[in-house]
Order: sequence, then structure tokens, then C-alpha cells
Amino acid sequence: MDKSKIDGGDNIMPTLAQQFKEEFREEFIETLGPKLKKEGEKKEKYDTARRMLMDDFSLEKVMKYTGLTEKEIKSLMN
Repeated sequence: MDKSKIDGGDNIMPTLAQQFKEEFREEFIETLGPKLKKEGEKKEKYDTARRMLMDDFSLEKVMKYTGLTEKEIKSLMN
């Protein structure tokens, strides 16, 4: 870090805030990123299954193409 910032220069707060922001961003990506991605993929599968069911695809075909279980698909039908 620049000595003028350590000695109380005008830019110390923005620098610390930026550092905190970067550290928080990295921690967020490492901890929540994979979980959010997995949830998004699951939602996409459910949306695809709903559309397939609306187009009268069989339960077996919906299971085959979405990877969802019979129980998960039946819960969408109710």
C-alpha cells in the first residue's frame, strides 16, 4: 500500500472500501456462487419439464430429458 495512504492520505477510505469489496466479492463467489448456479440449473430443469408436460410429453420422456425424478415431475403436475 502507498505510504501516503498509510499516513492518512485522502484516499485511504476508498482504498479500504475497494479492498473490502474485492474480498467480499471473492468470498461470495467461492461460497454462494456454486450454490446459486446449481439452483439456477434446477430451476431451468423444472421449467423445461413444465413445458414438456404442457406439450403432452410422457412422464418417461420428461424424466429422460430433464434428469428429474418421477417424484419431482409429479410435484409439478399438481
